[in-house]
Amino acid sequence: SAAMQVASDTPDPLARREMTEELKRILECVGQLDPDRQKLVLLAYYNGWSREQLSEKFNTPLNTVKTWLRRSMID
Repeated sequence: SAAMQVASDTPDPLARREMTEELKRILECVGQLDPDRQKLVLLAYYNGWSREQLSEKFNTPLNTVKTWLRRSMID
């Protein structure tokens, strides 16, 4: 999983465990969103896509993408 991959890149076992737990919590939260919103949030915050790239990918106005991201983080 993505959580395990990131965690395995951390040399300190305690830090690796803490990162894994944090990533698990994040993935649990993202998993509660609608599938399109999950993809949007992961592309934005995990893959580092810009709002403009997301707007093009989802064929959606830029301000709508910004609103979706903000609401997804609140949810």
